[in-house]
Amino acid sequence: MRVQKKSIKAFFSRIRKYPHLCKGCGLCAGICPEGAINMDSNNYLEDLPRLDPDKCIACGTCLSSCISNRPVALSSFSPLGSYRKLYLGHSTNRMIRERGSSGGAVSALIAWGLGASFFSQATFPGYHNNDSVRPVPIHTQDPLQVLSNHGSKYISYPICDQYKKLQKNTAITVLPCHAAALRNTLGDKVFLFGLFCSKRITADILKYVCRKERCHFDQISNLEFRAGPWPGSLQFETLKRTISIGMSKTYWAAIYNSYFYVPSGCLFCNDYFCDKADISFGDPWMKSYSHGGHGDSVIIVRSKRGEELVKRAVHENILHVRDISEQDIISGHINGIYNKRAGVNIRRKIFLKSKIPVPKFSDAETLNANPAGILFEFFYVLNNYLNRKLGLYNLIPRIPRQLMFVYRFSHAMLLKYYLKIIRFEKK
Repeated sequence: MRVQKKSIKAFFSRIRKYPHLCKGCGLCAGICPEGAINMDSNNYLEDLPRLDPDKCIACGTCLSSCISNRPVALSSFSPLGSYRKLYLGHSTNRMIRERGSSGGAVSALIAWGLGASFFSQATFPGYHNNDSVRPVPIHTQDPLQVLSNHGSKYISYPICDQYKKLQKNTAITVLPCHAAALRNTLGDKVFLFGLFCSKRITADILKYVCRKERCHFDQISNLEFRAGPWPGSLQFETLKRTISIGMSKTYWAAIYNSYFYVPSGCLFCNDYFCDKADISFGDPWMKSYSHGGHGDSVIIVRSKRGEELVKRAVHENILHVRDISEQDIISGHINGIYNKRAGVNIRRKIFLKSKIPVPKFSDAETLNANPAGILFEFFYVLNNYLNRKLGLYNLIPRIPRQLMFVYRFSHAMLLKYYLKIIRFEKK
């Protein structure tokens, strides 16, 4: 597809002006044949593409492959998407299970798959020397390197900018936006290990924590977002002490879930369960789950080769799994489902009502919810888009941790009761 260069320039200029139009996956940078696009950060540390017009040959590859410009349809209208098997599982290796965020299933499968020549290489965001805040892309054929980079990387990397380095049968760890972009362009060339995703965060969230803990951001080392027994704690070291803050009912959980430090493109993502992955993984948040501190993963097997991989891993005692029902998964992730399938529709309407451009979208994949939901969705729009638009972003660190806690969990409690009384309807 040949297009005029001015159209391409206008497209990328619009993204820089309206960052919420971009998913930040990095595919345009990775797929450009001339290297005319690179990913860099704006004032809010959002990963956005920047075009070098002098290198651009106006081939149009970037526009035709962009999942914000040409959305990739979900596999099914049902909340979980299309799947073959549903499991709850963990690594049979005790050390891998304990070090993994949710039972170590992803690390165990990739490391074993490399050793068994199931994969040609593994690509994932990781830390060098285990002292970085922002992860970097790692390409390896070494199972031990996979295991040494265990744990969740909540601050994401635009991993699709590594497009040209992805070999056939590369096992790549991805979020929903990455999965959609790579599946759309590479098909089954790569094996996608997808992660459930409610939203991404930027490194500025750690600056808020450092201010409250009276430590220096540039002294952070050995960062882990899910350290210790499941569900884990935010933990990092400074020169003077170790900081550890629990995942549940803390000011860390409040600031994380309030969208202050979330890339604005996440406001318009409708994929929670990583629909385009071969296998999707996430936490078992259902009330009935009994973990004993060790953790498990909800495992949604989507492709035939994903099913074969899990079956073989179980047979060789790499993975322990048991069946789990669709309803169990839905009950534990109802907030995420609502946010991505109904809330996203309300947020779009808020923007359109205000004559603010929104990404292209498939209304057929969203749900209608009670109009009262606008009160809950305005919480996210206010904290994210409007906060930045009104120049209030730099005031966030001044919010006391107690106030942040009350602000977020008042919203969460009201939303909890709201979800019990409303009914979702297909558009």
